[in-house]
Amino acid sequence: LWAQYYLDNFATVAEAVKALDTRPYQLLMATDPNSGKPGTLHLALNDAAGDSAVLECIDGKLKVYHDRNHVVMTNQPTFDKQLEQLRQYRGFGGDKKLPGTHEPADRFVRGAYYVKNLPKPKSDREAVAALMSVMRNVSAPFGVADPDRPNVSTTIWRTVTDLTNGVLYYDSVFSPQVF
Repeated sequence: LWAQYYLDNFATVAEAVKALDTRPYQLLMATDPNSGKPGTLHLALNDAAGDSAVLECIDGKLKVYHDRNHVVMTNQPTFDKQLEQLRQYRGFGGDKKLPGTHEPADRFVRGAYYVKNLPKPKSDREAVAALMSVMRNVSAPFGVADPDRPNVSTTIWRTVTDLTNGVLYYDSVFSPQVF
């Protein structure tokens, strides 16, 4: 319903972000049925003009990160910490080499690096293939789930949305085809 609210009410990311100042709302977080902990959510907003925002609900408070460069996110840590960590790596101001674990923070850094360094696509098909290759590279492998660490869970699906042509590409680990 949270995503649907934005789809129904706003044509651009800027409109959606501006409305948060004039029409605030409260998200009531459900609790995880296994751990009993309150859920944490994040939502990426993007529009056909290339604008982006990441919205996070942490401890019942909504945080907004509005910047067209915010095109990668993972489950943990919070987005502000992801951005802080990113600055430690080559290509983002630091001197560390790319991390290689399946931890969400490491996957965030690799995803940001690969997206930043993709060549300009020659076609829509090539653009989708390039983004899918990045997402497959940084996804948590199938079967890696750790019940004590739900933030390091198996990636079960990936999507690419072509906002210009209105096409959603859906990739499930349970199917060898992209729909």
